[in-house]
Amino acid sequence: MFTDYLYSFDKVRELYAFDYRSESGFESCIEEKKRNYIKEALFTRDEVADVLRDQNINFDVSSKTFENIELLRKENTFAVLTGQQVGMLSGNCYTILKALCAVKLSDELGSMFPSYNFVPVFWMEDEDHDFLEINHINIFNRTNELKKISYFEKGEQKDKYTKPVSIIKSDEFINDFIDSLANELQPTDFTSNIISIVRKHYIEGSLLKDSFAGFMNSILKNQGLIFCDPSDRKIKNFFSYIFSKEIASYPTACEEVVKTSADIENEYELQIKPRALNMFYIHNDQRYVVEPKEDELLGLRNLKIRFHRDELIERLKSEPEKFSSNVVLRPILQDYVLPTVAYIGGPSEVSYFAQLKGVYKHFNVTMPVIFPRVSVTFIESKVKNFFERYSVSFTDMINLSDVAKKILSDIDNTDIEKIFTTYRDEFRSLNFEFIEKLEPIDRNLTQNFKNRAEKFDDTFDQMQAKFINSMMKQNESVTNKLNNIRNNLFPGDKLQERTINILYFLNKYNLDTIDFIFEKLNLFDFNHQLIDLSLKTVDSR
Repeated sequence: MFTDYLYSFDKVRELYAFDYRSESGFESCIEEKKRNYIKEALFTRDEVADVLRDQNINFDVSSKTFENIELLRKENTFAVLTGQQVGMLSGNCYTILKALCAVKLSDELGSMFPSYNFVPVFWMEDEDHDFLEINHINIFNRTNELKKISYFEKGEQKDKYTKPVSIIKSDEFINDFIDSLANELQPTDFTSNIISIVRKHYIEGSLLKDSFAGFMNSILKNQGLIFCDPSDRKIKNFFSYIFSKEIASYPTACEEVVKTSADIENEYELQIKPRALNMFYIHNDQRYVVEPKEDELLGLRNLKIRFHRDELIERLKSEPEKFSSNVVLRPILQDYVLPTVAYIGGPSEVSYFAQLKGVYKHFNVTMPVIFPRVSVTFIESKVKNFFERYSVSFTDMINLSDVAKKILSDIDNTDIEKIFTTYRDEFRSLNFEFIEKLEPIDRNLTQNFKNRAEKFDDTFDQMQAKFINSMMKQNESVTNKLNNIRNNLFPGDKLQERTINILYFLNKYNLDTIDFIFEKLNLFDFNHQLIDLSLKTVDSR
């Protein structure tokens, strides 16, 4: 789905509201948002701005963020939104890339449409209860090994977590987490400052969501990003219309997703599975799925608690903070509360929006332009030097076996693949010639001979691999370098942006690396980009 979205958009055009590739797509979205935003809402722009101002006071934001919040009070201001689960120290690098894309697209749209204002907003997905997904970071340690550093409440891992991240506070074990980080990071001129920033925001007794936003602001500095915390009771008051309609009209939203999914599942992998009711209820600080029960009652999964439909709607008025959305309703809530004209999403997000067009229509909310985030690998000096010395490229490194053959063959001028290809071709030719001459004498014996020859032919690949391994052992220093470079680019056989935390790079290249990345990002290049951090080192001298 994502590949077609990027390179064959006409195949998936009907699944989305607007074309992200054209200025007219954004213009159409702006016009529709002007007509629909807060048309039927029980809140005003001023009230939304007030809540965001109160939230961001706690997040150590810059004055530019407050200026952007004030702009949201104006009818000609729109939001460029992105979001991510609240993770330790911002999680993987793509979280930072998303934030920078939101800022950059806001600037671009401001140039395209000078009569409007565009402000970047980061939606903190802090009500998920998948704690094990967000409680750790990965860095390369002092010996260039991939190192996972985790935080657990009370220092103990549990088998199951149902508590929303939004209410988790750091305890004394957060200091062990930070100490482990400090011990694993390669000491540089910037390490002391980096660790000070971490200790400033991740302190005993602080909410993880507040630490996340404060840390993000410390490294993003003056980008003007507005953080939105959807777990806030005040903002959940704004959600009541959507939640009430979901309760009153279920399973309509579910059916809309199912209907769209049935049309596309033969060609594309589905990203989301809807429920009859797409919401959770927080009971005793635990998050439970709300689902239909007997006698048209609604209940909490794995509990005996039951509600009449009207009773649950009444609870929305008195206890809005106890209601939480799943992946189907989350985008609807975002774009209902905010004047969103674009959402910056990664591959999975772009794909799941394809299943939601009918849901947006059901709730009478404008689906924004779905804009793909940039995808980036950071190239360090050691990687660049390796590429130049052995005449290989980033794409060569995708297949470790092939690049190993190439490098080792160049080193000792022995092309093992060519030798075995020649040997195999000559063997097959000679074998064919033998069979042709022997078959008239005895067909059965000839077939037996042919079978034995085919079995021998099957061993060529095995022998070739053994000779390559032998050559690699004889050139161990080169192969170690190759493995280190491959691990830097594809740690754990994943893209770097999906594994490594930004602190690894900030520790080596300083905090102003964020500004360098922002400058180098090409917002409209949807191919995988390479950013050469060695150039940043040169520029800073």
